[in-house]
Amino acid sequence: MKTLPKLILLFCLMAASAHATTNKEAPKGMYIFSSGWLSATHQAVTSAGTAISNANCDGVRWKVRWSAIETIPDTYTWQYLDDAVALAAANNKKCGISINAGKDCPAWLYAAPYNAQSYVMQDTPGAIGRTIPVPGDPVFMARWQKFITDFGARYDSNAAVSYIIITGIGNHDEWNIAPGTQDTAALGSTQAQVNIWKSSAKQIIDFFMSAFPNTTVMGLPVQPFNPLNAAEDPATSMKEVSDYAANTYHCQFAYSVAPLQSSTTTSNYLPANELFLHWTTNPTHGETLNPASSPDDFNATLHVALDLKIRGMEIYQVDFEDAGLQNFIVGSGTYAGEAGGITPRRADMLMIPAPTPCPTSTPTPSPISADLKVTVNDWKTAIVAGTQDTYSINVINVGPGAVGGASITDAFPTIFTNVSYTATQLGGAFGFSPSGSGNINDTVLMPSGSKITYTAKGKVNPSATGTISNTARVTPP
Repeated sequence: MKTLPKLILLFCLMAASAHATTNKEAPKGMYIFSSGWLSATHQAVTSAGTAISNANCDGVRWKVRWSAIETIPDTYTWQYLDDAVALAAANNKKCGISINAGKDCPAWLYAAPYNAQSYVMQDTPGAIGRTIPVPGDPVFMARWQKFITDFGARYDSNAAVSYIIITGIGNHDEWNIAPGTQDTAALGSTQAQVNIWKSSAKQIIDFFMSAFPNTTVMGLPVQPFNPLNAAEDPATSMKEVSDYAANTYHCQFAYSVAPLQSSTTTSNYLPANELFLHWTTNPTHGETLNPASSPDDFNATLHVALDLKIRGMEIYQVDFEDAGLQNFIVGSGTYAGEAGGITPRRADMLMIPAPTPCPTSTPTPSPISADLKVTVNDWKTAIVAGTQDTYSINVINVGPGAVGGASITDAFPTIFTNVSYTATQLGGAFGFSPSGSGNINDTVLMPSGSKITYTAKGKVNPSATGTISNTARVTPP
């Protein structure tokens, strides 16, 4: 009888990187707020209209739903967005991109095997009856991080892309996740829920900043919950997250305000005040709430943008195509609605001083890291040749971040024969083979706190001599 001593090896490999940011110029001037969502039936030429060739137009913002790009997990349809970016470049324009998660997540996210925790909106205007992921859900966070990473790999180096809008914090591009009182009761009525929203919002900001180190990344801070029944003053929650972005990423983070109208002031709209407080240190951007109701309304709204020190302004496509409104963008001279006449608003906007420059070489913080560990055990110090053995291989993500695309491998020793295995998970991990034979070679996604356990059975070759060792590895993407 031959008894072989046992040697078990385990490897946990983590990757770390740092790089200097070399930002493309932040957006400035007049941009088209394009109509509709890019899709097979609503493509860029229609979305931008004739405004894309307007000499007074500096760029366009493209809008896409996550569900329209990743209809099948890990399979992307970028064609319509690629065409849109190319259309902007062909017209010598810049563009911004907004890909919404929130109420526009793909249906597979909530189905097996992913089973992200979801919530159906009850009374939030514009979202009633829509399904969103519960803030901080680990499966959503892991899948959204993977998508953003791939999104950045495709467009960060594109010179035509001047800004990216952070999404996934709210139910749409703004950060108000659940401002209805019923929805706040469900998602933001305890301090623990509010803390989860704040933590996940900061992580999502990290995802975008890491994926787009050379592009201005823009947030639309808005109070996330209803102040009547939120556990924390929503203004405090909003400011904590936006301050985190500004203090961590400096001038790579831009403040934007969506519902600009002729009556907007720093005193009646908190997000406008936050933008104005940071205009000297961060890029600033704005979007009109509605198409202009009259020339006077359009003129007054442009005044609001200039008073807030907004350097880039999104104007509805129909307003850009209205010949009667062009005078307010580039004209000058007398105007009955304004004492002293008008000046070229686009030129005034372009003259707003740039924010304090970022350091020329700034380490870009990586998203909150994952800590992957693997253990291998059969609880034996020796084994008899020709007998059966069982290994337990445990892979754990200690956190605090999720990881997607991690590789788990175990190349069993050649003297360990007829190997078969099963695998189970806890905490939302997926991508592994639930059963198999031979070596283990899986690419997995693991939320923080998740665990994958493999149970591998085999027989030691009867003629084996020496030491038997088993090596398992987990390697980040």
